[in-house]
Amino acid sequence: MSSSPLYSPRTERLANGLTVITQHDPWAAVAAVQLWFHVGSKNDPPGREGFAHMLEHIMFNGSDRIGYADHLKEVFKAGGLDCNAYTTYDQTVYHALIPPEQLDLVLWLEAERLAFLKVDQKALDHERRRIEVERTITGSDPLTRQCLKYHSLQFETHPYRNAPIGQFAHLRSTAVAELREFWEDYYVPNNATLVVVGPLTHEEVMTTARKNLEWIPARGVPPQSSVVEPLPTKPRKHTFTDNEVPLPLVLLSWPTVPSGHTDEPALRLLARVIDKAIRETLNKPRQFLGIKLNDIPQAIFTKCDAFFLEEAGCFQILAMRPHFQFSADQLINCIQKIVDRVRQAPADADHFTKAHDLLRWDLAIDSCNPHGRALMLGWCGVIQGNPESSNHLWHAIQTLTAADVHQCAQTYLIPQRRLVASYRQSFWGKWFRKSDDKDQPVIAPMEDVPAAPERPGAVRPENHPEKPPLAPIFAAPRVTTQVERHVLSNGLTVQLLPEPGYPTIRARLTQMVDPRNGFPRGTIGFPRGTIDRVQEILLDQSGWAFNSKRQQRNDPLPPIESQIIKKHDCDYGMIAIDTLADHLDAAIDCLANLINRAEREGFQKTAVQDARARAGVQRATNPGDVEGNATVRLLERTLLGPRHPYTPDPRAKDDAQAHDRLNPQELQTWWQRHGRPGSASLTISGGFNPTATLERVQTQFRFWRGCDSKNVNLFANPSLVEPTSTRILLRQGPKNGAAWVAVGRPGLPVDHPDVPKSLAINEYLIHIPNDRLTHTLRYQRDISMGGGGGFRFWRGAGLFMLFTICPAAAAADAVLALFDEIRRLRVEPPNEEEWTWTRARLVSNLLSNIAGPHERGDGIALAQARGLRSDFLEQHMSCLSSMTPEDCVQVARTHLNPNALVVVVTAPPDKTIRKALGRLAPVENA
Repeated sequence: MSSSPLYSPRTERLANGLTVITQHDPWAAVAAVQLWFHVGSKNDPPGREGFAHMLEHIMFNGSDRIGYADHLKEVFKAGGLDCNAYTTYDQTVYHALIPPEQLDLVLWLEAERLAFLKVDQKALDHERRRIEVERTITGSDPLTRQCLKYHSLQFETHPYRNAPIGQFAHLRSTAVAELREFWEDYYVPNNATLVVVGPLTHEEVMTTARKNLEWIPARGVPPQSSVVEPLPTKPRKHTFTDNEVPLPLVLLSWPTVPSGHTDEPALRLLARVIDKAIRETLNKPRQFLGIKLNDIPQAIFTKCDAFFLEEAGCFQILAMRPHFQFSADQLINCIQKIVDRVRQAPADADHFTKAHDLLRWDLAIDSCNPHGRALMLGWCGVIQGNPESSNHLWHAIQTLTAADVHQCAQTYLIPQRRLVASYRQSFWGKWFRKSDDKDQPVIAPMEDVPAAPERPGAVRPENHPEKPPLAPIFAAPRVTTQVERHVLSNGLTVQLLPEPGYPTIRARLTQMVDPRNGFPRGTIGFPRGTIDRVQEILLDQSGWAFNSKRQQRNDPLPPIESQIIKKHDCDYGMIAIDTLADHLDAAIDCLANLINRAEREGFQKTAVQDARARAGVQRATNPGDVEGNATVRLLERTLLGPRHPYTPDPRAKDDAQAHDRLNPQELQTWWQRHGRPGSASLTISGGFNPTATLERVQTQFRFWRGCDSKNVNLFANPSLVEPTSTRILLRQGPKNGAAWVAVGRPGLPVDHPDVPKSLAINEYLIHIPNDRLTHTLRYQRDISMGGGGGFRFWRGAGLFMLFTICPAAAAADAVLALFDEIRRLRVEPPNEEEWTWTRARLVSNLLSNIAGPHERGDGIALAQARGLRSDFLEQHMSCLSSMTPEDCVQVARTHLNPNALVVVVTAPPDKTIRKALGRLAPVENA
C-alpha cells in the first residue's frame, strides 16, 4: 500500500484575512479555482430557510461592470471547462476549471461580485422563481424528499435539520434588504478561502490573488452556529406514508462524530464493511411467486454510508423492498442482525480487504483530478481548520485493521441511539394530499429603488481593469508527457507513462482493426465495429462485468477493486482497467487473461448468446430515434458505397443488431485475422515503476502470437466515390407528420492536415451557443428545433453530414436551409462572437483530453490505433493557435461542394412532399 502523501498544500493569508491554499499539481493541464465561503444552511436566519442558497444564485447577477450571467459567459469564452456553485449545510463553494493562464480573469470576476454585487429586486424575483422550480423538482423525487425529511428527524435542535434548498414560504418572505445584509455579513474576505490546484506555482497564485482580492475590505467575524445536538438516550422509530414513494423503504441511522475526528477513517471503512455485507445478504436474486422464500427478505436497493459535517456526523443505512414482500419490520430486523454481527466480531480477512480496497479506491479517485483535490483541500481548510489534515484520512486508512473497525462499531452503533424511519405508500394520498407551502403568496416588501451595487468601504484600485482581463488562448500546455515505447518480440507495442506518486493506474489494451474487415462475409465483410462485440464477450468469459465493477464469479482473476472502461470505433477497440497503483500487476494479469482465453478457448456459445440478449434488452429499453438512425445509415451507405469497410450493414437497424448475426465460429475467424499482437498496444499510465512493469508485461503476454500476417497491407481502403451532382433519396417513413432530413458528402480522414480547421467549422456551425444551424432552423426560418452533424473522421475515410427533424410539410424547406448553410460556410467567415466561442470551445476540448495522466494516456493509445503521432493533440493546438476565420472558409471551399451532395429524406408517403423536393434536385426512391 502506498504511504506517500496525496496532498502537499501551501497556505498563506492576504492582508484582508482571505486565506489562500494552493497545491502545485505537475500532472494537471488545467487549474481548479474554488472560492469557499464559511456559510451554509446552518447559518440561515430563523424563518428564512434557504437564505444561503438564494444568495448563491444571486452571486451570478453581476456588478456594475458585469451583466447578468456574464460571469459564466466570460469563463467559458476563455476556454473554461466548468463554472458553477453549490450550497450545503456548512459552506458555499464557487468553482471553475480553467486554462491556468486565465487565473487573472477568474479572480477579477470573483472580486467584482465580492465587492460590487448587484442585489436588487429584479434579481431576487428571478432567482426565487428558479429556486422554486428547483425545489419543485427536488420535492417531486420521493427518495430525495424522504432523505430531507430524515434530516429533520436526526437533528431535533441543530440547524442541520433545515434543508439547504429552502422552503417556499420562507423564500417568498425574503426582502432584498435582508439578503443584502446577509451578503455583507458573510461574504467577506476574512470568511473566504481561495483554493487553487493545478500547474500554477504558489507564487503565481499569490501574486494574482493580491492584485485582484487584497483591496476588498474585511469586516467583523460573522456569527456561526453554537447549537450542540444532544445524543439520544433511547431508540426512535417513525413511520410515514407517501403515495409517490416508488417502493417501500426503510432508513436506519446513528449519530457519530463531526468531520476531522480521529474515528472518521474507521467509520468510513465500517460503512464499506456493512454495505458489502448487506448487499451480499439482501441483494441476492431470488424467485418470487409460487416458490417458498427463505427467511431473508430481498432488497431492491441498499446503501450504507457515513457522512460528516462540521459539527455532527451520521451513520445511515437505506434499503428499498419490493411490494408485498415481507414487512418493513422484517427488513429492519434483518439489517439490524447484520449490524449486530459486525459489532460482535471483526470481519473476516477477505471481506475486510475488499471493503478496504473499495474505500482506498474511492479516496484515490477523488484525488486524481484538480477539482477533486481542491474540494478536499477546501474542506480540510474551511471545515476542519487545517489543510494539512488532507493527508491524515489517507494515511489513517492505510493502517486500519479489522479490530479497529470492530471497536468503532461497538462504540457508535449502539441500539439506544438508533433512529428508524419507515416510509410506505398511501393509496388514498393522491386524492387527499395535504397542501404544501407553495401556495403561499409573496409577502416580502418590494424595493422600488435599488441600492448601489457596492460593499461599504470598497474602492477599486486605480489600475484595476474596467473589463474582464482575458488572456490569450491557445497558450502551450504547462504539462509535458514522457512516454517510454517498447516493442516486444511478438510485435506488441508497450507504451508507459509513469507518474511517480500518482495513486491510481490505467492499463489500456488497444487493438487496431483492419478496415477491410478481414475475410469477406457476404458482400460487405464483417460488420463494422465487430471489435466491440468481441471485447464484450471476452470480458464476459473472463469473469468481468461489462461496463461495471467486477462481479463475484468463480474465475482465476484476482479480487481487486477496479473499473472497466470500454471504447470502440470503426478503427479500434480498447479495454481499460482503472485501479489502485499497487494493483497494477493484477490489472496486467487480467488483460493478459482476456487474450489467453481467446487464444485457448475461442468464443463460447453461451457468452455469444448472453451478448445478444444484452443487446436486445438495450434496444428494447432504449430504442432511440429509429427513423433518424435509419436515415443516417442510408446516407452513410450511399456515400461510402456497398463494399467500403465502414458501410453499415443494410440488413440491420444498428451495428449491434448486425453483430447479433455473428456466430462463435465467425467470431473466431475474425479473431484469427485481427487478434494479432502486431496490431495491438498496451498503454499504462499512473504511479508505477516502468522497469518492473515492462518485465511483468513481457512475462504475461509472451504467449500471444496471433496469426503470421506481418506483410498484410493494413488500412488500404477503397477511395470514396465523389458525387458529381446533387440527388435526393426519398425513404418512406411513418405517418406521424414528421420528416427526417440528412445531407452529406465525402469528408476527410483523421490524418488529413485540414482536420483541425474542420473541427473549428463544426464548432461555429453546430456546437457554440447560438450556433449557425440552430439559429437558422429554429429562429430565422422556424423549421425545427435545431440540427446536428458536422465532419466525422476515421482512419480510412471521413464524412460531412447535417441532419434535422421537422414537420413533414417543411421537409423541402429544411433541405434548402441545409443547402444554404453549406453555401454560407464557403463565403462567410465566422464573426467575432462566433470565432471567440469557437476558439474557447476548441481550447476546452483539447485541455480535457490532456487534463491528467490518464487522459493523456488515452490520447496516446488512440493515436497509436489511428496511425497518428503521439503528440497529435499538441499539433492540433499549434495549428489552431495560428488559424484564422478565413482559413475555415478556404477549407469549406476545398472540401464542401454544394452542387454535389447526397440527401436522404424520410417522410410519410405524400406526392406534395415529393414534388417540393423535386424542385431542389432529382428525387429517387430509397
